[in-house]
Amino acid sequence: MRRPVAVITGVLLLWIAILATVDALVTESPYTETFLASLRQPGDTATVSTTQTGQATKAQEPDVLGKVTALGFTTASATEQTLLQKIIPQNVGSVDSYVLLVEGDRAGMVAWADSPQVKRYFLALKEALSSTFSPQVKDLVDETQKGQGRPTRNILTFVDPSLSEERFVFVRIRERLYEFRLNAKHEKAGFSLIEELTK
Repeated sequence: MRRPVAVITGVLLLWIAILATVDALVTESPYTETFLASLRQPGDTATVSTTQTGQATKAQEPDVLGKVTALGFTTASATEQTLLQKIIPQNVGSVDSYVLLVEGDRAGMVAWADSPQVKRYFLALKEALSSTFSPQVKDLVDETQKGQGRPTRNILTFVDPSLSEERFVFVRIRERLYEFRLNAKHEKAGFSLIEELTK
């Protein structure tokens, strides 16, 4: 009986140590802070619209590739597996993913999935990541943003060299979950795209 208790205690202590390490390594990035502050200002985008009969209708999710093109990116098919693909069951929904390019140079990647269960997938993603962060993780932000007249969005962003050289940004908004990977060289443009897609 003592061995199972010791194992459980060890796991709990390891979990606490991981959380403490992650918390201690939080730093600030100017682009991240600008992005995260954007919804702290009053906005004018409604979460839902109302029909002539007074019934609320769902807001339409933006055309991702249209926004990508409008902001000067080009795309290529993504061959790498996204974290969303590991979290969302294939029989539940599909994950669209594209590499983002600026003048032929990789700027990052965007992937997204639509489902009424995206809140659950977002929580599962956070739980999975919390156990895989390395001691080098930095610029970690996990917050829920609520702006006046704007939809609530959940943000998780970090840089962890053990997972990728690029920044990860996950955004849950309405019934869509995004995964972005941003090359440091094109991070500013990447955050502009995220802002456009998550209004």
